[in-house]
Amino acid sequence: MFSKRIPIFKILRRNKTTFIDKKKIITINTPSFADSIEDADIIHIPLKRFSWVRKDTPIIFLETAKSVLPIYCSSNGQVRKYFVEKGQTVEEGNPLLEFYPQDAEDESWYKYVPDSFDPDKN
Repeated sequence: MFSKRIPIFKILRRNKTTFIDKKKIITINTPSFADSIEDADIIHIPLKRFSWVRKDTPIIFLETAKSVLPIYCSSNGQVRKYFVEKGQTVEEGNPLLEFYPQDAEDESWYKYVPDSFDPDKN
């Protein structure tokens, strides 16, 4: 009846695959701190790898000697890879994560993003 049998896991896996342009991937670095602050600690990473996020969503929280500094997404897109872990100390300019920005015209990916984002639950 069928000329070729395909295992069900390959069909499911194929449907979840997303194709990206690797030239568009950007690296988000640690921002510059005040003059008296040399480094910061990673205190919270609310998202997992390959999470789809909307603009102005916090993606990492840094703690300096004086305050907590959230790092926000500059555009809609996907977190591809983290270079840091919770508890790690980073200096100014160190890479934090790879981010794949999404085109504003293509809104098909919105179905993967929750309407409300609560960093305490994630």
